[in-house]
Amino acid sequence: MSKKQPAPRRSSGFTQGVARVLILIITCILIYLCLVLPDVINQANMPVAVGEVANQDILAPYSITYESKVYTERARMEAAAAVPPVFLPPDPSIARRQLETLNSILYYISTVRNDPYATREQKLEDLEALDEIKLNPSIAAQILALNDQDWQNIDKEARRVLELVMRDTIRNENVAQIRSNLPAIIDFAFPTEQAQVVIALVSPLIVPTSLYSEEQTNLAREQARATIEPISRQIIAGEVIVRRGQIIREEDLEALNIFGLAKPSNQTDQYVTNAILVGVLATLSVLYFNRRQDQDFYDPKHLSLIAIVFVIFLGLGRFLVIDRTIVPYLYPVAAFGLTIAIIYNFEFGTLLSLFLSILLTFGKNREAELTIFYLLPTMVGMLTIGRARNIGSFIGSGFVTGLLGMAVVTAFRLGDVYTDMVGLSTLVIASLVNGLLSGSFALLLQFVFAQVLDIPTTLQLIDISRPDHPLLQYILQNAPGTYQHSLLVANLCEQAAGAIGADRLLIRVGALFHDCGKANNPQFFVENQVKDKIDAHD
Repeated sequence: MSKKQPAPRRSSGFTQGVARVLILIITCILIYLCLVLPDVINQANMPVAVGEVANQDILAPYSITYESKVYTERARMEAAAAVPPVFLPPDPSIARRQLETLNSILYYISTVRNDPYATREQKLEDLEALDEIKLNPSIAAQILALNDQDWQNIDKEARRVLELVMRDTIRNENVAQIRSNLPAIIDFAFPTEQAQVVIALVSPLIVPTSLYSEEQTNLAREQARATIEPISRQIIAGEVIVRRGQIIREEDLEALNIFGLAKPSNQTDQYVTNAILVGVLATLSVLYFNRRQDQDFYDPKHLSLIAIVFVIFLGLGRFLVIDRTIVPYLYPVAAFGLTIAIIYNFEFGTLLSLFLSILLTFGKNREAELTIFYLLPTMVGMLTIGRARNIGSFIGSGFVTGLLGMAVVTAFRLGDVYTDMVGLSTLVIASLVNGLLSGSFALLLQFVFAQVLDIPTTLQLIDISRPDHPLLQYILQNAPGTYQHSLLVANLCEQAAGAIGADRLLIRVGALFHDCGKANNPQFFVENQVKDKIDAHD
């Protein structure tokens, strides 16, 4: 028989070992999903390019002021566009060249008019063959019909008008206007037909004297761009960056990229870094649990409940809380650490609180601030609550947790250019509420752990040790001697437990009820049996 007994123990130990490994693997998978899935879900609904339509409202998670390249470039483009084209000073050589051209044309026309051998038809063809100007047949006929005196007058007037016009600054945009004003410049003594001849001769020769300079224009525009200082854009926490149904503009996408809310082109790095973090924390957990195998939390049942509550806190935080503005400062993360410290010990509570704080804030905005905000108040709360012997302990611990949270927020946000006094006041109040909520939820979670794990809590032990507890009253009424004896034994045991570092309250309560059966069946106890009577157990 003795050789067969160790087998079940080895089998039981192996089964528990497998259970612990499965708990570790499943917990790591769930933690990894809590880290990755919220970003995947959010980014699947986020715009990735200008011109796309947003299918949800996107709010700023925190206040920020940044240099907007889009606004700055737009202002510089507007400043450059406002610069008028730059023209060179009027070039006198252009006017001289056009006057020389007119002289050549007039000389050619005079030669054609005075040609004694050409017929009228040939003269018309010669006039219409001019390269510098194009004379229509009616103007050519009028020129040939003029007498010498009229032609000389037209010759002089054409020279005068062209010289007068070309003395002004002429640009491309006002050439047509100057040509249309020629009738007002020609001497009114000329008949209409002769004035038309002057216009036909002069109008084609009117060209710009002030030419457009692309180089000077570009230089002026660059100077205008240089005068525009970088433009800053301020976005307040909670402000709507993009509304649902809105077409994404350049400035919207820029703001989303600043906040890290736009979908990245490659998410592989994010997946890898999350996996590395989970692996590191899993390794630390294995090393810690191997050194604490004698503790209650090493039992698979305890590990399962701890893992479930841990994942619930992490999942709620990553999916619903951490990407918001005020809610992260209201989320009672400390409740988890307080519960673990009450049920087990401060060391274990601190370790899990550290893991939870890191995982909640990893890869998020204000990562360092929130990590410290979640961890330090939790540690102080665990030190304050002790063994949680009454409701006041939870309230006091929650209040202290809230006060330290307020201090952490003030340390990080006071003087922050992105946080005004209204925002700071809101976060400070939220921190205090966080602490009170943490104490309240810790009280609730303590009873959940106690019921599931079938372990007594401090409050339960205190409750059943009250003198007016029904069972103690029953013992007092039915076995007063036993009651007094139990009180003395309880006092002695409590002192002994304190001397050796054991749980004084648990020992005292156990001693109070160690003889409770005598109140109902005293004869079942050997010291209460009458001599020479049959043993009640027989």
